[in-house]
Amino acid sequence: MRKAIPFVIAVVILAIFTAMLVRGKEKVPAPKAVDVLIVYFSGKVNAPKLPKPDAGPVDIITQATPPKNNTKQIAEKIAAKLKQRQLKVTCVPVEKVKDPRIVLQAKVLLVGSPSYFSLPCWQVIRFIDEVLYRIYLAGGRRLSGKAVGVFSTADLKSYARACTRYLTVGLSQLRGDRLPSVAVGKGTSEQEVNKAIDKLVEEVLKKVRK
Repeated sequence: MRKAIPFVIAVVILAIFTAMLVRGKEKVPAPKAVDVLIVYFSGKVNAPKLPKPDAGPVDIITQATPPKNNTKQIAEKIAAKLKQRQLKVTCVPVEKVKDPRIVLQAKVLLVGSPSYFSLPCWQVIRFIDEVLYRIYLAGGRRLSGKAVGVFSTADLKSYARACTRYLTVGLSQLRGDRLPSVAVGKGTSEQEVNKAIDKLVEEVLKKVRK
């Protein structure tokens, strides 16, 4: 009986390994097509105030930047205005998009990030590395014929603008048409925010309906 135990274990392991191989070869159903895909990261909207430097380790990435008009709020405003114009819109946190085909099925891609030291957050960089880079490596048309836009928020509008420039240059490698960017700072008025979003929405409409 004892001699049979290793054999049984080996058979079970082989069965599990075979099942994993078969599963890996299965085709995953293609995602549904949408007009606009909006991905963003915003941290916790109501994150607690950060302690002083001598307080030990903290997770600063959870901070929303800024508390008002952070990237989640901007993303939802853009999505709402696009839906009012009868477009099909998917608006989700960037970490939920793992399949490159979700991007390829959309006519327009909008990427939003808070600005940390004038740079995008690591969650958005990871999305570029794990999802968009796979599209880049596939070659061909990549996002040619589609449109790509970016938006960012920060304490100062100049920091958010620097972040949008960084993202715009990087995403240009995918060959998508460039859309107007939206940069929002703590002092940016509601009127300015709406004006920038309206400009973006109008350009998105032109790309989708051309």
